[in-house]
Amino acid sequence: MSDDVKSDGKSHEIGGRIDSNSSIETGIIIPKDGDAALAFLRDEDTHMVSFTAEQEKALVRKIDWRIMPLMWCCYFLQYLDKTLINYAAVMGLYTDAHIDAAQFSTLALLFYVTYLALEFPHGFLMQKFLTAKYLGLMVTLWGLIVAVTSAAKNWGGLVATRVLLGCFESAVAPSLILITGMWYKRHEQPPRVGFWYLGTGTGTIIGSLISFGFQHYHSSTFTSWQIMFLVVGIITVTVGIIAMFFLPDNPMSSKFMTHDEKVFAIQRLRANQTGIENKHLKLGQVLECFEDPQTWLLSLITVASNVPNGAVSSYQATIIKQFGYSSKETALLQIPSGAVSIVSILIATWAAGRYNQRGLCIVLLLIPGILGGSLMAFLPADNKAGKLMGNYLTNCIGASLPLMYSWVSANFAGHTKKVTMNAILLMSFCLGNIIGPLTFRKDDAPDYVAAKITIIVCCAVACVLAVAAVAGATAVAAYLDAKFHIRKDLRIFYRLSHQRKFVAKEVAADRCCLFYQFEAQVQRIPSDVECLWSRTGSYTWSQTYHQACRYGQFYLSQNVQPRELVATYLTNSPEFLFSQVGLWSIGCAPAMINYHLTGDALIHCVKLSGAKVMVVDWDEELRARIEENRARLEGELGVKIIILDEETRARINALPPTRPDDSLRKGMSIEFPMALIYTSGSTGFPKACVFTMGRAMELGHNRITSTTVQGWPNPDRYYNCMPMYHGTGGVAAVSSLICGITYCIGKKFSASRFWDDIRDSNATAFVYVGETARYLLAAPDTGRDKDHKVRVMFGNGMRPDVWHKFRKRFGIDTVAEFFNSTEGVFGLLNVSRGPFSDAIVGHTGGLFRTYLKDSYVAAEIDHETGNPWRDPKTGFGRRNPLDKGGEILVDLADPKEFPGYWNNDGATESKFVRDLFKKGDLYYRTGDALRMDKDGRWFFLDRLGDTYRWKSENVATAEVSEKLGHHPGLTEAIVYGVAVPGYDGKAGCAAIALAAGQATTPQFFRDLLKYSLEQLPKYAVPVFLRLQQETTAMHNQKQNKVPLKKDGLDLDAIYGVGIDETEARTQGKDIMYWWPGALGHPDPGLDGEGYVVLTRADWEGIVNGGKEVARL
Repeated sequence: MSDDVKSDGKSHEIGGRIDSNSSIETGIIIPKDGDAALAFLRDEDTHMVSFTAEQEKALVRKIDWRIMPLMWCCYFLQYLDKTLINYAAVMGLYTDAHIDAAQFSTLALLFYVTYLALEFPHGFLMQKFLTAKYLGLMVTLWGLIVAVTSAAKNWGGLVATRVLLGCFESAVAPSLILITGMWYKRHEQPPRVGFWYLGTGTGTIIGSLISFGFQHYHSSTFTSWQIMFLVVGIITVTVGIIAMFFLPDNPMSSKFMTHDEKVFAIQRLRANQTGIENKHLKLGQVLECFEDPQTWLLSLITVASNVPNGAVSSYQATIIKQFGYSSKETALLQIPSGAVSIVSILIATWAAGRYNQRGLCIVLLLIPGILGGSLMAFLPADNKAGKLMGNYLTNCIGASLPLMYSWVSANFAGHTKKVTMNAILLMSFCLGNIIGPLTFRKDDAPDYVAAKITIIVCCAVACVLAVAAVAGATAVAAYLDAKFHIRKDLRIFYRLSHQRKFVAKEVAADRCCLFYQFEAQVQRIPSDVECLWSRTGSYTWSQTYHQACRYGQFYLSQNVQPRELVATYLTNSPEFLFSQVGLWSIGCAPAMINYHLTGDALIHCVKLSGAKVMVVDWDEELRARIEENRARLEGELGVKIIILDEETRARINALPPTRPDDSLRKGMSIEFPMALIYTSGSTGFPKACVFTMGRAMELGHNRITSTTVQGWPNPDRYYNCMPMYHGTGGVAAVSSLICGITYCIGKKFSASRFWDDIRDSNATAFVYVGETARYLLAAPDTGRDKDHKVRVMFGNGMRPDVWHKFRKRFGIDTVAEFFNSTEGVFGLLNVSRGPFSDAIVGHTGGLFRTYLKDSYVAAEIDHETGNPWRDPKTGFGRRNPLDKGGEILVDLADPKEFPGYWNNDGATESKFVRDLFKKGDLYYRTGDALRMDKDGRWFFLDRLGDTYRWKSENVATAEVSEKLGHHPGLTEAIVYGVAVPGYDGKAGCAAIALAAGQATTPQFFRDLLKYSLEQLPKYAVPVFLRLQQETTAMHNQKQNKVPLKKDGLDLDAIYGVGIDETEARTQGKDIMYWWPGALGHPDPGLDGEGYVVLTRADWEGIVNGGKEVARL
């Protein structure tokens, strides 16, 4: 298994923005304190760009040529400059500076002590300032120190220069690690780290040649080693200045790339999930780093491997000269050491990048170190060739360090955490290099056998630790995946990235219309494969395509122009989809009207759409409703009404299936509607939401792949009897058409016919909403409950008490429950196959939880107003922990991130809350209370504000109150939701006050119900009435719902403990009424005719599931 294990999911900073559905189904907002790359995308209002594989390779080559040579120069010079003293040791330094071997060892020690001490300060300064500029400054400063060393001809001067050199050189490795992580993908990093780390091997070779060359220099002013320090120092200063001006600090500020190249350079690094740059110091990430076991395991490997590395690099010249060679020969004989270092680095970094096995490669590098140490320690003294070979083999050890660098760069997420780990790694490197030279004791000269045995032992220890790290990585990976669901999140990120590229490609090709995606399926699927199934007829993909083209031609004949909306008033049928795709084909879209609407609500929706053509189903009830409103539709709105009766359908079918020309769709934006979908509109005044072409492209594919439903060549058969004008059923239909799935259409839900449709259509998946599962569960067992092919059900609103029973009784393998709104700003998805994810509305893995941190918050609720609670003194709200829950708010950087309601600025603004936690903040209100536990499971708590949910529809209480208030027999109606045992959501209850002189006769309550059914959709009509003897208002004279909600349907609270409705009436207390038909009690004498008094016997019957309702 790979040793790439993301260290702790808490602090990952993921570049880019995700705007489509997944486990987090909708817009993921960029955190305000997030990675600098995310800020770049946000502040630039940047669009996502798409590069081909060849373009990406070209961009990477461009980056390589710009930054890699400078990075190599910096690392090469830091290695050369610190080892110049190694060459000076055989060039007369001992004599000229009047030092001995012990003092020389101390000089090596002091360099690494200060190197170690400055790692943390450098790390945090690099996070604060521009990394590349900081690196260039440090190179310049240590170049000056190297040049000044030429004047140090005594012990004190050498101590000062070595201390300062360690201070400035300690910045180079962490800088280069950070820069590498800013520019390259994880698998690209090992060879790049290896390239700049080649500076060690080339430093050895070039240093040896420099030493050899300068040993031929003789002057009365400078000794050979002094001129060497001066010349190399001047070169280093020059490179440092060049780095300050030519090495870019990050992709966002680079001047050698175009804007689109910058955007793509950021996009391509999302899979790393380690961030690019962040100037905010996060102390929590520092603590995470210290608490992470991986930190200390890698630290120990680094210490153990650098004890021999430090010994060899500091004493290599001494070791070789000890074999009996002259100073000039010693200089030349160090060249193969550099060659060994270069070859081992190249092979190891290539292998690590190719096979993603850094730990194994480290072990393979340490084995030659063990062999080399053994040859030097145990071969006879006269075997100079063998000992020299052993010395060369020890140079493989140092090649393990770039693998450690890339291990950190690839596996530690969060900029502060990465900086911290870099510092710890370099401190470990220093510690090893401090210990290494100390093993060369004066008493062991000239053979230093103890030091060579130390090389063997340390390499062996490092091998064992590296093996443990690899084994631990496997175990940790399994543990982290089980705990944080990392693979799941990575699959989601991959799907999102893939779909975003697809959308970008379609945009570039001017194919921003779903007609093209549907057409692509038609072209790849055999013409005889079924596309649509229904009781009224089935159609192959080819037939469906031809019908859609005919409808497109028909709409053109009705003078429908591109980019117009056409109002559709249609039941579930193939014609619904022929019409929709036909509109797409001519660059238009439907405004999908709820066919239950009539009167003002209907007029409102059509007017809102701006449609001048309205297509109406041939269903008699629908036609009757339209005829009642024809005069207003035609007169007030100027709408042309087309009834899809038999004659009209015959006329359409007679048209040639000519494909509408591309010019009709040319220039279409991805922001153009796929459809106008309306909210539930409990008052008859729904709000219209734009479901854009772009969102449909991404969401359609993501929902299908996320829910395990498959398209061609092994297509599922997707059954839906939920209203297709509604978001759930409508999006399921669109997803099927653009993903190659056979879509099976049920006209409407019927518990008695549901499973017959499932079996006859051979459905393998179905769509549900709300209480669908409860109604099916309530149906009698026919003995065929598991006689079907369904493996997955997709929808929303299934209650926990139904979930387990339904899956068990009907043998459903997978439940894909989503939580979303028509507006689509906040959404969740839970694909459940077992107890861990049963009965929840969504689940997010560790990576997504990290990404969403501070983007989604749970706000404390004011239960009196239904709004977020605010402190009376400060005016600010209170943020609850997610595991406690509250109303979920979405942090927005700009109001435009919420697309808003179509032609309704007031309703759009009502979804925002401003200045809640600090001045200037902006949040989108979901209106839903949820909580998320520590495992990322989301639980639904309640709907908030002035709405409640009933029959899978949202009901706005203020608007219902307004309609009821127009009834002549009422002076006031306070509407709220009440919980009913055994029913999902909350039923409507209206606390009513009668007009003066109005009698509470049965006829009044029949008239009131009839009026309500005329003015409201059926699901919005109150199920219960509370006839108030007197109204109560708050101090500001606003309606006081708090005591009413508290009482709910508690008859003890309303009538009095032990008191029945008759005695309560005589005592002047409130009386409860109910509409039995709304709770599924189909008594002909009660259903639809009027409200009746709610007795205690009735209530007991409701609680018992309707088995013992007295009057039934």
